[in-house]
Amino acid sequence: MAKKAVETKIVEIHALNRKQLTVNIVGDTPLFVHRLPAKLKIEFEARNSGKATPKNKVRDRQLEFHESLYWLDKNGNEIIAKNDVTKHKYWGFPSSGFKKAAISACRQFKGIKMTEVRGSFFVTGRYVMIEGSPRIQQEQGCDGIWVREGGKGPGTGTPNIRYRAEYPVWKAKMNITYNANMISAEQIFNLFNTAGFSVGVGEDRPDKSGGTGGMFHVE
Repeated sequence: MAKKAVETKIVEIHALNRKQLTVNIVGDTPLFVHRLPAKLKIEFEARNSGKATPKNKVRDRQLEFHESLYWLDKNGNEIIAKNDVTKHKYWGFPSSGFKKAAISACRQFKGIKMTEVRGSFFVTGRYVMIEGSPRIQQEQGCDGIWVREGGKGPGTGTPNIRYRAEYPVWKAKMNITYNANMISAEQIFNLFNTAGFSVGVGEDRPDKSGGTGGMFHVE
């Protein structure tokens, strides 16, 4: 019996075509940030070690406001929160949040695989610097963000109010490293523009709660 011919396929692996670009974005709606507070970190560690969690104390809204911010130095590195927000000028937001928004925006386009786009570009650095002046919601007459905590389904859990830092007016500059063999600069701009409209970043964003927080556009 004649042997079946074996088909040979040649797979080409092209050299990495690494390029960089800067994406300037401008906030269209207020940005609400929520850094994990030190109090919750202590509670998580206590639970993991089998110790009793600390009892609830009187809430300090100003402290919650301070701890919800990402305090950075001039080089973009996170630092310990200070006492006076008005005397500090370097603020940040996790770069992963912006990338996740762009990846989520892939759902708006046909024929695009999120897994492929995820590996085609990166937002440089751990944090993106935010240009703007943060304020506490409560001090501006806002009601805070009403949530239910500890629930296992819609409408369950304990009602609570969270106090977040808010940037009423903000903008940011992202440094992007990308593989030009997989994605173009124009596609990156379009992806972030779509992300700013349909996904957003931070709390109360369209993609998370159906809200309007953290919306932006590419400048």
